[in-house]
Order: sequence, then C-alpha cells, then structure tokens
Amino acid sequence: MAYDRRKLVGMIDELLSENPRISLLQIARELGIERHTIEKAVHHVRQMSFLAHRQKELVRRAQVLLNDKRAFGEKEVAAKLGFASLEAFIRFTKVQTGMTPKQLRKRLWHTIPDTES
Repeated sequence: MAYDRRKLVGMIDELLSENPRISLLQIARELGIERHTIEKAVHHVRQMSFLAHRQKELVRRAQVLLNDKRAFGEKEVAAKLGFASLEAFIRFTKVQTGMTPKQLRKRLWHTIPDTES
C-alpha cells in the first residue's frame, strides 16, 4: 500500500508531540504500519532518521518546559519528558545542545522576550 509520506509524518509528529519518548515500534503498532515505512517517510520528508527526528522533538519539548516562567525544576522537566533520572536528562541535553539544562534555561530566558506583560 502506498502512503502519502507528508500525511504519515504529520501523524508521527502528532504522536511525538503527545509523547516525545514514544518508540518507533510503538508508533508502528499505533498506526498499523511497518516500521520501515515510517523510517522511509521520516527520512524522505525530514531528511533525517527517525531517531534524530524524535530527539529533535524531545529537545524542543525540553526547551518549552525550561522556558516556562512557572520555572519547572530540572528534575520536574526530566520526569515530564520520561527520563529515568536527572543525570540522564542532563547528559541528553548536553549531547543534543552543548549546554546543560540550567545553561539552556538561562539562554532561553535571556533571548526570548517576556510575553506576560
């Protein structure tokens, strides 16, 4: 069966926005599609592997939570994103962005204008 790759990636993006830690196998089961089809669609549309796409979404979600002016603690952000520990979240953030969550938060708060005026 042929799939519209853009629509398929849209569905994948929805699932990732709900749960950025969802696995390729879980998405395949949820959509009733072979994992290879998903991998090919993501690569075709996003020009990156599924894993890279999922990590990018996870970083985006981390940035949103870290930028929240209610100031979720790093441990809370790690838990919300499904990390087993704060240390695992710090390592992931450092590898993906070159900054610790604390450094990333500081940069976000200094570069994004406050909209709560």
